[in-house]
Amino acid sequence: MSTKTKKLKEVKIEEREYIKKKKLKNEKPVSKKNNLTKAEKTLVVKPNENIAVKLSPKSKKHKIGILIRFVRKISLSAGKYCFIFLYYLFKSLCSLLEFIVLSVRKFIRYQLQLVRTIFHRKKTPSDRRESVKDLHKSRFLNKRLRLIIILILLISLASFSTWLFWGLPLPTKLLESKVPVSTKLYDRNGELIYEIYADKRSSPVIVDELPEHVVEATIAIEDKDFYKHHGFSISGITRAAYNTLFKQKLQGGSTLTQQLVKNTLLTPERTIKRKLRELALTLIVEVLYSKQQILELYFNQIPYGSTAYGIGSASELYFNKNANDLSLAEAALLAGITAAPTKYSPFGVHPEIAKTRQEIVLNRMVEDG
Repeated sequence: MSTKTKKLKEVKIEEREYIKKKKLKNEKPVSKKNNLTKAEKTLVVKPNENIAVKLSPKSKKHKIGILIRFVRKISLSAGKYCFIFLYYLFKSLCSLLEFIVLSVRKFIRYQLQLVRTIFHRKKTPSDRRESVKDLHKSRFLNKRLRLIIILILLISLASFSTWLFWGLPLPTKLLESKVPVSTKLYDRNGELIYEIYADKRSSPVIVDELPEHVVEATIAIEDKDFYKHHGFSISGITRAAYNTLFKQKLQGGSTLTQQLVKNTLLTPERTIKRKLRELALTLIVEVLYSKQQILELYFNQIPYGSTAYGIGSASELYFNKNANDLSLAEAALLAGITAAPTKYSPFGVHPEIAKTRQEIVLNRMVEDG
């Protein structure tokens, strides 16, 4: 080819390229929105808009349905695989437990066989002689050990008894330790003019002459099982032991006999030693005296507040009358005073406490019948 034809071809190619470039410059850019379908157009949103706003109701339902199906499939598959996992885990644990039990049984059997082989071996004559000697020695040692233990127990018991009963007053002193009777001066008409006493005033009474409700009121509030027990109640002792050990609060005098012993034969200190002495003396008093004698000693020697000792002087102090003439309400009031004379006294700072205590006594009497 000649050079002219080559140049013409090159010029034509350049013209075509130039025309193509011009066409591309003059053409407007086609927007993507115009080429989208209706469903896709609904999804086209502005930069700051929420997608949920542009979704059509049909597309929303469709997508929610797909999501629900997906979640359902996942939950079913997860539940299935979880159940399978738990099943195999339980199976493996059972097999492991069975293996442990079998191994322990084998070990115990092996140990028992060892013990049998050691202790059940054939004994020679020399072994038998030694075993007989050992048997005699062990018997001798056992006898000596028993004697030593018995001696130790006897010595400890003797020392404890000495510690407990050394200086213990005799229960027969109950009849001797009566409160001194106060001297009373009367006029010719029999009216009391003056009463002379030291620090305690007392007017002796006889239990058989007292009204029944006086005795019943005291027994109801202080010791309802007075005629059943032998000096102490197990419930009262357990309660006192619990308060002493756990609440650090010594408590006692749950029966009439214990109160009598505490107020007449022992000191007012609150210790475990005094409590044990009280228990021992209570048992002795119950053996030596009858229930009626104990009641008479109680009514003549128990404090009723102020300087009044015994129900005779208490009835004169609070009601200005003889103990034989006390009414049911008056007897209930006096029976309630003995637990804490200063607190439950009708002449105290709070007389309403004495009234409530009186009502408690009457209710107890009704309960006991």
